Amino acid sequence: MSTSPALSLILGALLLFNSFLPAGTLAAVGLPFMAKAAFTSVPVFQGGGSSSEGAMPGLETDLDCPVDTTYYYNDDGYQIQRTTLDTGTEDLSIYFEVPVFSGGGPGYQLINDFFQDLRGEFLSDSSGMVAAALEMVNDPDYPPMDSCLYELDAAVMGQTGRLISVSIFYSWYMGGVFDYGSSNYTFDTVTGDRLYLTDVTDVTEGELRDAVRAALAEQDGGNGDIDESVAERDLDSYDFYVQDGKICLSFDKYEASYGAYGAFDVELSVPLGARWDQGHI
Repeated sequence: MSTSPALSLILGALLLFNSFLPAGTLAAVGLPFMAKAAFTSVPVFQGGGSSSEGAMPGLETDLDCPVDTTYYYNDDGYQIQRTTLDTGTEDLSIYFEVPVFSGGGPGYQLINDFFQDLRGEFLSDSSGMVAAALEMVNDPDYPPMDSCLYELDAAVMGQTGRLISVSIFYSWYMGGVFDYGSSNYTFDTVTGDRLYLTDVTDVTEGELRDAVRAALAEQDGGNGDIDESVAERDLDSYDFYVQDGKICLSFDKYEASYGAYGAFDVELSVPLGARWDQGHI
């Protein structure tokens, strides 16, 4: 089903407004088609950093290609917002996902702002990855191939009454070796502050260090594949998430071992701090 630019703008405004309302609000006021839709597409055509007719207000991009925004709805009080670039070819898929949390007070609003800032960095291509991908697939001297991709998928890994963890998984394939990894973000849902490893447990830093060493040693199994220095990093530099009340460290490919070893996660033996362990949602 196609929509006019005016209707797309109205839908986009309603979707953004709904992201700050309690779950089910739109359905309650007579818009169940939006509350229940699996994906709702809001086309946004922009280029060169300026908005054009039909563009969603506040969405700017330095990328010279159309942008399409879709929302996936679920029953857990948040949506997944996917921003897809029209690359001009079926051989290249590029999109970026972030969560959008509804209700929950000012803490969740600050968390939404954090992820919208990440989305803004993607649209400005601050990493240069989008430009590199587009250049590769459009280079006549580059070996032709199908199914190239630069995709970033968001997932809520864990949530309690006071804490939420989100992972953004990236996949990159332009021929040759498939690359992948993740970035993980944990927040205090009351204040909106980002939390680091020493924030989420009540044990001493010495006990936490021992837990990191033990988890990595168990992962290695005495094979000597994991760089021993990884266990001695600054504790708050570790990428981690909380899932089912467990604290897990996440290591990308090449981060802790050689490439063929791949990415891996380890679970720490220390408990989640009492203030954060307030019922798992």
